[in-house]
Amino acid sequence: MANGVVIEMHLPIDAFTDRKMPEVRAIQAALLAWITATAPTLPPRRYADYRDTLVTAQPAGVPFQASLVRFDGIAGMEGRFQLKHLTRGSETPRVERIARACEKKFPKLARWKQSDGARTVLVFEDNDVQLTNVSIVAEAYLPIASARADAPDETYMVSTYTSPWYAWPLLVAGQSYFDLAAISHPIHFEMDTSGRLLKPGLTAHV
Repeated sequence: MANGVVIEMHLPIDAFTDRKMPEVRAIQAALLAWITATAPTLPPRRYADYRDTLVTAQPAGVPFQASLVRFDGIAGMEGRFQLKHLTRGSETPRVERIARACEKKFPKLARWKQSDGARTVLVFEDNDVQLTNVSIVAEAYLPIASARADAPDETYMVSTYTSPWYAWPLLVAGQSYFDLAAISHPIHFEMDTSGRLLKPGLTAHV
């Protein structure tokens, strides 16, 4: 696989539950044939931008739907294939959780900004490699932040399930993750586990 190219496949979390090994191997072979035929035709996207990019189908010989997406141009990273298992359900719980965090944290940051002239920073922690990514967090967060006058100056999502950690800007000085991804790549940056590379602020969970 070419340098920087990431092919990512999404499967239902219960795709192989209660299936015997011969059936599992047959499904895996069918998925491999589909990936081999489909991956070269996928439109390239910036890493972790999932908006309207997934190709979803039920390949021949596969008893469930699968999705593929292709990310290009990750500097310094070898090409790879990665698999994610997805649960069924809506994004409502995530949106509600982010809304609660904003309701709790925004007023505190706004008070510091008013009293001390501080540049305010909110940090969401992402410790879930399977069910969370920066794109869906940004889609949930941006409408909430844009509707409030007390939104912080900068908001980041920090992925703590890797070493080093990765910080992703969600909203910085009015520019969203999607705005920044269109003009800069890679958009994320590394930080050590002490958090010294990130400005002080408040942390919430997504």
